[in-house]
Amino acid sequence: MRRAMMAAALLGALAGLAADRQVYFGDLHIHTRYSFDAFLFGTRTNPDDAYAFARGAPLRHPSGFEMQLSRPLDFYAVTDHGFYLGMWSAMTDPAHPLHGDPDARTYLDAKTTPERSRAFRTAGQFLTDNFSEADVRGAWAEIVASANRNYTPGELTTFIAYEYTSSYPTDRGNLHRNVVFRGDAAPIMPFSRLD
Repeated sequence: MRRAMMAAALLGALAGLAADRQVYFGDLHIHTRYSFDAFLFGTRTNPDDAYAFARGAPLRHPSGFEMQLSRPLDFYAVTDHGFYLGMWSAMTDPAHPLHGDPDARTYLDAKTTPERSRAFRTAGQFLTDNFSEADVRGAWAEIVASANRNYTPGELTTFIAYEYTSSYPTDRGNLHRNVVFRGDAAPIMPFSRLD
């Protein structure tokens, strides 16, 4: 009887301790087709695809192989780059005014590693010259809606988020900073280094 009482007391104390020391696994740096760089290197997944992957669904890598987590994650945030957000993806729509543009096609049709690397190095000027706030707002609205749609309390905590990357001045290098919002609301579009 005495052992049973001691075991019960010990288990009760450990249960209280365990509540304070739960470990959660997740990822807060995920790019989809809405990030200019991920798109140029072949990513065509959308935020819903990313959240399905976080839940354990398989996902095809741009290189062609299948990826799948060994167990679902507890939290996740799609953090596409705030600057030029969704512009390449929008241009894949045949109704987009730049869909058939020869310069745009150079980027949209890049398939090989050398073509994609060249596109990555030169894309900034093209996107700056053809900046579309409507494209950015459309992609951002989908990112926000997807985070809210995929939030499942007790299963997967999703965050509305984006990456604010400051690449200038060049002596500071490429600093990745993710902006994460509390709750289910966010500004109409992300604030980026272009603002």
